[in-house]
Amino acid sequence: MAIMRFFVPLLCLGLLGLAQAQAVPTAGADSAWTLASAQAEGSTRFPEADIVAASGMKAGAKVTLDDFKRAADRLLASGAFERVAFRYSPAGNGIKVVFQVEDSSQFLSVSFDNFVWCTDRELTEFIRKHVPLFHGELALEGDMRDRVTDALQAFLAERDIPGEVRFQLQAEQPGNANAAGVFWVEGIEIPVRSVDFPGAAPDDLPLLQVAARPLLGSSFRRSATETFSSHLLPVYFERGFLKARFAPPSITLVPGDPRHPAVAVAFLATPGPQYRLSAVRSTGNRALDSWELGRLLTAKIGAPADLGRLDADLEKIKQAYLTRGYLRAEVRIAPSYDESVPAVSFELQVQEGSQYKFASLELEGLQEPLQSRVREVWSLREGEAYDPNYIAKFLKSAAPLLGPGAVTRAEPAIDDRAKTVQVLLHFDFQKPIRENPQPASGPRK
Repeated sequence: MAIMRFFVPLLCLGLLGLAQAQAVPTAGADSAWTLASAQAEGSTRFPEADIVAASGMKAGAKVTLDDFKRAADRLLASGAFERVAFRYSPAGNGIKVVFQVEDSSQFLSVSFDNFVWCTDRELTEFIRKHVPLFHGELALEGDMRDRVTDALQAFLAERDIPGEVRFQLQAEQPGNANAAGVFWVEGIEIPVRSVDFPGAAPDDLPLLQVAARPLLGSSFRRSATETFSSHLLPVYFERGFLKARFAPPSITLVPGDPRHPAVAVAFLATPGPQYRLSAVRSTGNRALDSWELGRLLTAKIGAPADLGRLDADLEKIKQAYLTRGYLRAEVRIAPSYDESVPAVSFELQVQEGSQYKFASLELEGLQEPLQSRVREVWSLREGEAYDPNYIAKFLKSAAPLLGPGAVTRAEPAIDDRAKTVQVLLHFDFQKPIRENPQPASGPRK
């Protein structure tokens, strides 16, 4: 059970009206009354009926003062309220109780990752029969999470479905507005039997089916399936459908034994218009002029805008900056749409940063004269632009000197204040493993 951050029980004992005092037994801990009604006030999050149901108070039952205290403690223990008080007074031939509550401010939304046997709405309604205060959100503290877990376990038991209910908090910061948690069933495999794309254009469908192959046969988790749509979007992005979107996938339980379920997944896409590339411009670039940047671009003006190709071009541009010592260079794309054509132009926004220079080389693990011979191979000089790719080229050139069994660990030390890089190369030599021949079986000839 989670520890409640604010546990402030405040029990307010109501005064019995003098005119009716003789109709109600003495207000002692063991005095029993007939509960005429239970009410709740003070909450803006929960309906009154849910608070009363969560308290356990039922009209017509025999109750004592201790029952009221236990009911208040039950509400506090849920974590849904920071404070709970109650008052009671005569009502006809019995007594009524009013719970005064103050809502907690810390709740998190939850999802059900692989509960495929019913809809989320049906599952929530089932949970509410056991946990009246549950409306799709959990109190961050208190026992509501444990009670929901027990309710979900009861859901599985009623259907003879194997597995254990688990919960994971997905947000690091308690009280975060985006805090969320997920319930799932552990110990059961739910394979994805099919992936469909209802309404997809004939030209799109084969490409989408190929992109969806990794999902087929995988164990279903709603979170992973929703994220998978990002793997499908390149089918559209690479052909100019730059505003394509997928709706949350629909999940259908394949008819069969619910103890061995399988699901069919359907993705509904909205491709939007196809944009053609009208222009690519650059800003902020100095070390590489526009002509040099243009040579690295393979995107074709007038053709459907291909984001995949443009992303690959950006990587080449970043590598070009690295080879010139611009270790912190950043390149961003800013699209500008013309819906009348439709067409799109891209602005490459370059932030080059400072150029870093090579400072020194330190070699460890090499004895003379090998160290001097290896150092002679290093051609990058102090004060020259530092290229991170040079280390791999150097090791390839030095390999004949080092011989077999050499293991190298490179540790570049970047000094952001001085804009320099010191390189440490540590060499270890592993002795070759000599295999002992096994004695031949049978008599020697």
